[in-house]
Amino acid sequence: MSMWQGDKGEPSAAGTGIKGEPGTPGLPGLSGFKVLKLPNKRLVTKATKVSRGKQDLMAQLDQEAHLDYLALQGSLEHQEQRVKLAFQALQVLTERRVLGGSLESQVLLAQQALKVPEGREA
Repeated sequence: MSMWQGDKGEPSAAGTGIKGEPGTPGLPGLSGFKVLKLPNKRLVTKATKVSRGKQDLMAQLDQEAHLDYLALQGSLEHQEQRVKLAFQALQVLTERRVLGGSLESQVLLAQQALKVPEGREA
């Protein structure tokens, strides 16, 4: 069926209406127009992906800030959780080779990441 034919496949005259029925007012050239129905799925665009990435990052930062706060309160469990989280982050960075430089610089970064707040014992 071409774009200029009606629903039943017969050509319709211009100005006879959308369905091609005589006597129905219509616009020229719309006899073959069909409304496309899109599925009810959300469209995922590049901006949506970036937005979701920012949400994930913010959630991770919130978790880290909360663990920092709890570690400052003095609970050994929370200090251990913070150290584990920092160590996991360091492992991910090392695996992705984001950290450059020598082994000594990586060790210094690891020590800074695992540093216990002043006034607290490890």
